[in-house]
Amino acid sequence: MKHFNLFSTILVTKGAGRILISDLQRNISELYPIELYEILEELKNHSIEDIIKIYNEESKEIFQEYLNILLEKEYGFITDNDWDRNFPSLSYEYYEPSTIADLFIEMEDTGLLKKIKPSIENLGIRHLVIYSLKSLTAKDFIEIDKTFRTSVLSGIEIFSPFSSGNKPIFYTGSP
Repeated sequence: MKHFNLFSTILVTKGAGRILISDLQRNISELYPIELYEILEELKNHSIEDIIKIYNEESKEIFQEYLNILLEKEYGFITDNDWDRNFPSLSYEYYEPSTIADLFIEMEDTGLLKKIKPSIENLGIRHLVIYSLKSLTAKDFIEIDKTFRTSVLSGIEIFSPFSSGNKPIFYTGSP
């Protein structure tokens, strides 16, 4: 019995009328008919020979064409007997220890950030996005950086309206 196995770097995304096969290693994605998704699902649980047995002659040819595409594009490989059990699929489970990983805040006054800093620390928030309704000055940007310099945050994004009165600055956050 021969089994087809997808490489772990191949992701298949099912859409309404077609599928997207993404090769993460080669950084390419291609669209295919939805029928290929159904074939890939069958190949997960059954051998190639078992699948071919249930198809009529015309369907066998289509199945073989799809299998050839999968092999030519190097999306997977064929194993003999029960060797397919030696290639378990990767888990896509993700664990985030923080209660809240990202925080988006819309504000007019930067003084609010000092009030919420203890909450950010307690929740272990890793990324902060600030959307300011007013144009921030260079002094405001530096004050925001000083407020969170020793915090648990690993990144801060700031969106602020442009003001022609502000001179461009290049702040690197160094002490």
